[in-house]
Parts: sequence; C-alpha cells; structure tokens
Amino acid sequence: MHANRTKIMLAVALLLAIVAAYIAYNWLQQRADQTGEDVNVATKTVVVAAVEIPMGIKVEAPQFKTVEWPADLLPEGSYSNIDEIVGKVSSRTIYPEDVITTKIVAEHAGGNNLAALITKNKRAITVRVDDVVGVGGFLLPGNRVDVIGVRPIEKTRRVETRIIMKDVVVLAVDQDISPDETTPKVVRAVTLEMLPESTLKVMKAANEGKIQLVLRNPADRHIVAAVKKPVKRRPRPKKVIPKTPKPTQITVIRGTQVNNEKPNS
Repeated sequence: MHANRTKIMLAVALLLAIVAAYIAYNWLQQRADQTGEDVNVATKTVVVAAVEIPMGIKVEAPQFKTVEWPADLLPEGSYSNIDEIVGKVSSRTIYPEDVITTKIVAEHAGGNNLAALITKNKRAITVRVDDVVGVGGFLLPGNRVDVIGVRPIEKTRRVETRIIMKDVVVLAVDQDISPDETTPKVVRAVTLEMLPESTLKVMKAANEGKIQLVLRNPADRHIVAAVKKPVKRRPRPKKVIPKTPKPTQITVIRGTQVNNEKPNS
C-alpha cells in the first residue's frame, strides 16, 4: 500500500514537471519570437560612389552604383538614378560609398569645368601670385584664404597693409582645379571665388600694389570684419627761409673822414 502511494506521488510530480516545462517552453518561444521578429524597414534606391572621384571632373556612369538606403536616413538632395548624374561636375573629392547629392555634384551648363564649380550669385577672379604669395606652394583648390592688400605710401619707403577679404575659397591653382596634389609646387596664378562687389576691391588693390594670400585653417570659419587702421604720417618739416638782419650802423667814408651812422628806417 505504501509502495503504491509512493508511485502515485512520483507520477503526479512527473506530470507537473512536464506541464511546467511545456509552459516554460511556450513562454520562452514567445519571447524569442518578439525579440527576433523581422522588422520591415522602408528603403529607397540611392546612388553612391563606386570609386574615388577627384574634384572638378565631369563624372561618368561607371563611377557610381545604386544601393538600398533606409528612407528615414536618406540625405536631402540625393539621386535615385545614375543617369541623372552623368555629365555633372564633382564640386569636391567624392569617396567610395558617399551618397551623391546636389551639394557634391554641380550642373555643367557649358564652358569649362571651373564654371560649374562657381557658387550661384558669386564670381571667379584670378590674381597673379609668386612662390611666397602662394603660401610656399602649399595652396590647393578647396583651401580658404584671407586676401591682403599691400601698397606703398607715397613719397616714403613704407607700405600700408590691409585685409581686403576673409575666408575666400580657392577654386583653382594655375589651371589645376583638383586638390589631389600633395607635394608643394610653385604657382603663378590663383583663382578665387567671391561676391561680384568683392572682385572690384581685389582688382583695385592689385592695381594699387600687391596681393598677398594668407592660408586659413578649414575649421576656422569665424569671420571678423576687417578694421582699417589709419596710417600715421609724420608732418613734413616746413622750409624756414632765414631773414637777413638789418645793420645797426653803417660806415661812411668821406675823403679821409670815417663816420659811423645809423641807417634810415
């Protein structure tokens, strides 16, 4: 009797264990389904660079490819069709897997590639430089510079310097519009991008004296208005004409007589 009772208790315990295991399995399976459930993310086709593309060249179809991109993370101005990009000009160096947007490719409406790089409502002006003015040959397209005017002061050996423009973009160095050169080279001309009224200031300064370029750190975008300091000029010494003093007396000789007389006033 005692043995039967023990067997019944073991059977009940085993049955309860099986039920508990089944419940635990179902609970774990539901948790796994909830955490591992596939999330349907909306995507869109976007054009990216397949290779590195230098700045200032007309782009071609083999340089690009299309990928699926999360629609919520799609950059503004992106393209979905490679044909929309072919023939445009790269406005900066484009690296592989970069999403192509309207900010990094420019419309090539005609003329040379440089014209396509000029920002809307701005102008390009070329200034003559030498190996010193060109920041020792380290000036490259895409750099930012300050433009300094140097002019001699009339009738002196001194010069006056003034800041004409700040934070100006270099579009080209000589005939090169690509910044991929890493070795310094002597340049003869630099093309700068600026507003139309600023080009007049640069041309005026170039005719009055020389133009110097000061290289800026690309992270330094804080522009402070240039303050022109007045040049202190020494007053010219006045010419002093010495006056001949009037004689206090004159000597009059008459025959053998010598007399000292006061002159008539």
